Amino acid sequence: KVPPAQDDTWFTLRIRVEGKHISTWVNDKQIVDYTEKPGTVRRGSMAAWLLSHGTFALQAHDPGSRVRFRSIAVLPLP
Repeated sequence: KVPPAQDDTWFTLRIRVEGKHISTWVNDKQIVDYTEKPGTVRRGSMAAWLLSHGTFALQAHDPGSRVRFRSIAVLPLP
């Protein structure tokens, strides 16, 4: 797989959430287009991981990663 952005470079990440539909873009290339279906059930440790409202987090999953963020903006949809 080719990563959407190279290591050690700044890139633009855009996230749009409308109800249960999430889309993400890296440098204007769409990476995710996901809609959670009605009645979705998750089990075990992911039981509470259903799309809802409230908090969001920006994170990196590789323990050796170094991540920096700048110019973060959260805007309500019209």
